[in-house]
Amino acid sequence: MADFVSNVAAVSALKEMDDDMEKQRNNTCHIAFLAASIIQIIEREEKSRIRGYVEEVVPNYAEDDFGAMFHMKPSTFQSLLDCIKDVPKLQPAGAGRRDPICIEKQLLITLWYVGGNDSIRRIADRFGVSQSTVIACRDKIMSVLLTLKNRLITWPNQQEIPPVQQKFERRNGFPGILGAIDGTHIAIRAPKENPQRYVNRKQFHSIQLQCVCLHNMQFSHVSVG
Repeated sequence: MADFVSNVAAVSALKEMDDDMEKQRNNTCHIAFLAASIIQIIEREEKSRIRGYVEEVVPNYAEDDFGAMFHMKPSTFQSLLDCIKDVPKLQPAGAGRRDPICIEKQLLITLWYVGGNDSIRRIADRFGVSQSTVIACRDKIMSVLLTLKNRLITWPNQQEIPPVQQKFERRNGFPGILGAIDGTHIAIRAPKENPQRYVNRKQFHSIQLQCVCLHNMQFSHVSVG
């Protein structure tokens, strides 16, 4: 009887050892699979990114090509860059960051984002950065631009009104014009609260944008809501 009990105990011990070894093998396989997946993602990301787009390609764009890509003239881009180049929150990160993002690149990334329908992933690939960097650049640049809107978008004062009217009349032949007004609908996802309030006459959810511009296409008033 004692031998029988000893044999049962030995078999049980061997079974537990075998189960432990099987768990270790499974854990090792899971870790190996996870490591291989991470390596593949990193390699795929590195291969898909465009290196040197801002540093080597953009400077060689002709004015029309730059405008087609970023929806403004190079001179307008430079003026906008001059307005934000000294903002502390946009300064490239200091020691500890592998690839500091210059303000010029942050602005180009943001313009590409707001000017087209590319996904975050495609924008990241084009500019050779991570998706999280695209989002961070977008949020920082947009927050800074919002603080400048009252300085950059202004209604003509009493001294500016006569020259504006004269330039409109010379260009379009109509006297007394102070601005050209138009509006558009910006498509959005249906809000969780009161989505029916955002359905426009064309039956899609949107926010309305109304703008007034001067004779030279400079905005003098913008209203969104």
